[in-house]
This record gives sequence, structure tokens and C-alpha cells, in this order.
Amino acid sequence: MRAAALASLAEILSRQPTIASKPPPPLESALLEAAHDPDAQVRSVAAFALGLIDGETVAATLENLLHDADRLVRYNAAAALARRGDRRAVPVLCDMLRHSGGLTHSRQPATSEQDAPTDAAFDSASLQTLVTANALRAVELLLDAQKAPSDDNDFPSPAQPLTEADREELRKALETAAKGQDGETAERARRLLGRLGSRH
Repeated sequence: MRAAALASLAEILSRQPTIASKPPPPLESALLEAAHDPDAQVRSVAAFALGLIDGETVAATLENLLHDADRLVRYNAAAALARRGDRRAVPVLCDMLRHSGGLTHSRQPATSEQDAPTDAAFDSASLQTLVTANALRAVELLLDAQKAPSDDNDFPSPAQPLTEADREELRKALETAAKGQDGETAERARRLLGRLGSRH
């Protein structure tokens, strides 16, 4: 029940045109508490919803969730940080692109605005495809935040510039995704490689 309620809240937040830089304190407190829930599904949806609001405490919580025992929680936390332009998302985004199989719970992850959380069950192949697509979307958001002036960004806090090591790690993961996928997914990976630029 709690996961379903959080999923509904996440859907509402995802429809907002900009990030809630100053969310109501009860809302932020509820999401931060849910991020530490024993239920991995609750933590996963909380990570998605936290990605739609700003704040130093929120960013710190998302960083902690990058090390969660549940893979989908880590993936949602990385996607949330990527939207902020936060380079700390890079290692988990690369894991999403390379190893999206073997997920730890069977419900649809809430890893993007386009894929709001539901209770629908997915087979492993569908879930792997969804994770790869959302990883590519997260990388797009990360790169968008890198180049956008701070006053054009959804978040008041500035993006953390990617290092050359970050870019190289992303290149390798995107190359793997481009080779392992077909059609539009592979083309999206190749376009992102172009945005990252050539190796120095």
C-alpha cells in the first residue's frame, strides 16, 4: 500500500514543469523516510520521487541509495542524480548500460518520467529493455545539465562537471550498449557517444 501511494505521488511530481526547489517540508520528510524503508519497492519509488525535488539533504540521500543492496533502488537513485547533472551517478549508469539483467524485484522500476511506476509485472527481457532505455535517457539528462547555464537548469544547484575519466567510463558503457542493442536503442547510444566527443 505504501509503495502504491508513493507511486501516485511520483506520477504527480513527474508532471510538474520544473523541479520543486522548495517542496513542502512534510512531503520532503515523507520521501526521505521512505528512502530508508525495509521494503525495496518503497525505497525504489522514493528514489524516483526524490529525483523530482531539490535540496542538499535530498542529494545526500540519493548518493547513499547508490549503494543500496537492491539494484533497482540504485538505478533509480542514479537516474535521479543524473537529472541534477551530478557526476556521482556515472558508475551506476554504466552498470545499467552493461548489466541490466538479474534484477532483484519483478515490478516495473520508476526510472523516468515517461515510465511512471506501476504494479505491472515484467519478464526479465522486458525489464532489461526498460532499464537500458531509461539509462540512455538518464545519460541524456546528465549531458543536458552539464551544458545548460545554471539559470536554465531545473535545479538551483549547479551541475558537477564530468571529468575525463567519467566521460571515458560512459563511452565504454555506451559502446557496449550500441553493440548489444538493435534499432533505435543502438542509435540513441551512438548519438550519445557523439555528444561525449572523441577520446583525447
